[in-house]
Amino acid sequence: MRVLDKFQSIYEGIFHLPLNTNAKRMALESAIEYARDDENKPEYPLWPIVGITVDALALLKKNHWKTEKGIVRAHLTDRHARGCNMFDIETPMSEAGQYFFDHDQVVLSTKAENAIGAQLGKTIELDPNRFPRYTFSIYLNKSVIAYLQSLG
Repeated sequence: MRVLDKFQSIYEGIFHLPLNTNAKRMALESAIEYARDDENKPEYPLWPIVGITVDALALLKKNHWKTEKGIVRAHLTDRHARGCNMFDIETPMSEAGQYFFDHDQVVLSTKAENAIGAQLGKTIELDPNRFPRYTFSIYLNKSVIAYLQSLG
């Protein structure tokens, strides 16, 4: 089964559950995490890293590339808003998977930049294929460090 077909099936099942929007959103995110075909190189990764803020890059440099402490993934589309668009409607979306993944991109930022009410600083575009498996932050292996160091 294709990833988007699997996603659609999961989404439609969750859509009809008697839960509030936020519970449905969290259930969908959890379910899709475990439903993908190839965990090492998923066709549609959750939270693909498409950029890094200048401040986040500076923090990594300041820490001599030894720790990702203080770096988080900042969603470019608010996850609650995406959930409302997907679940606060009369009938399920017909292309829910494509909508979800189109609105699931993140940039690496400092915790301060990602705080409620804060705004992300200037962002440098990144190749999302350069990062290993998704986590809440970033995994600094040799190839990721070399790639980020090449940014300046």
